[in-house]
Amino acid sequence: MEANTYILTFPGTGSSIKAEALLTAAGVIPGVMPLPGAIRAGCGIALRVLADKLGAARAVLEDGGIETVVYRKESTVNEYILVI
Repeated sequence: MEANTYILTFPGTGSSIKAEALLTAAGVIPGVMPLPGAIRAGCGIALRVLADKLGAARAVLEDGGIETVVYRKESTVNEYILVI
């Protein structure tokens, strides 16, 4: 996973599935992944987007009423920084 990757977490599985559908329909194709062990928030499913797609992803999710918490992949090790 690249260092300019952002991880989006969700409070429940239904939210993560709806988020993936909304993002895909908007042309922001997220990567679906299990929640990294270093992140202790949300359900077990996370979405990843590259930095250049983060703004668009957040706008789509806000418009869709999807609650999310965003983490930034800090380096090649298993380290994540809370963004929101």
